[in-house]
Amino acid sequence: MSVRSSKSNTTSKATVSAWLTTPDQTNLLTRQPDIAWTRNEKASGSTILADEQQSYQHMVGFGASFTDSSVWLVQQKLSVKKRTDLMNKLFHPCTGIGLSFLRQPLGASDFTTCGNYSYDEMPAGQTDTMLANFSIEHDRVSILPLLKQALHINPSMHIMATPWSPPGWIKSSDSMIGGTLNANAYEAYANYLVKCIQAYAVEGVPLYAITPQYEPVLAPWHIRSKNSSFSKNGCAKEPAQVYTAVIPSEQHTAVGKETGETAHIERWKNTRRQPLARFVRMT
Repeated sequence: MSVRSSKSNTTSKATVSAWLTTPDQTNLLTRQPDIAWTRNEKASGSTILADEQQSYQHMVGFGASFTDSSVWLVQQKLSVKKRTDLMNKLFHPCTGIGLSFLRQPLGASDFTTCGNYSYDEMPAGQTDTMLANFSIEHDRVSILPLLKQALHINPSMHIMATPWSPPGWIKSSDSMIGGTLNANAYEAYANYLVKCIQAYAVEGVPLYAITPQYEPVLAPWHIRSKNSSFSKNGCAKEPAQVYTAVIPSEQHTAVGKETGETAHIERWKNTRRQPLARFVRMT
């Protein structure tokens, strides 16, 4: 069930507008009777107790992800009017649901219209350690225009960038599918991630955070690295090794100068109690 709360200017009573969706699809966003908030009264049914004196973790935002395929549908298949209406419903903090956080794929994810791709593609057996072939041209077609529109609608939105895989040429599999990060590739991958930050900043899409790998403990048959690019069975045991090359580097200092921001490392953990990633957060 989804709810939206409103409060009258002339009364202390607040109501909650409710819509119901059920697994059997007999209800699909079916409007339900309004629910009235009450204070210090005997409650019936489900009760939410709000203690203003007790605080827990700070929530940066709530949101979703614009994958290559979803962006293609929204940007290429909807009319301007329908696309604007959809974006407002998704991101507007007052007239929409106010999505405020996007976990944005860097390169291809599971859902793509053109197969696996990174921002530095090379033929099999070839490398590009100087990243001369780096380009985010693919994202300029549909992804960046929608991200800019989302930021225009909700300027307080945060974007966290996450690669599903490093470029194939720096992995043991020479492919974005499977494999682990090569032992001699830490600096190249760190520089690759820095270039991603810089390129998005130039396009007017600042990145709030960046992780080195999506779901590192999983290794499905499709795009992703085996037990992450930082597999304990592979070349690196700790994601921080990659960011050791990022944090002190002149390139990252340049990013800070361009954006007027600094960076530091934090740790996230997933539900399996394994280190998910250490990520550079722009603050």
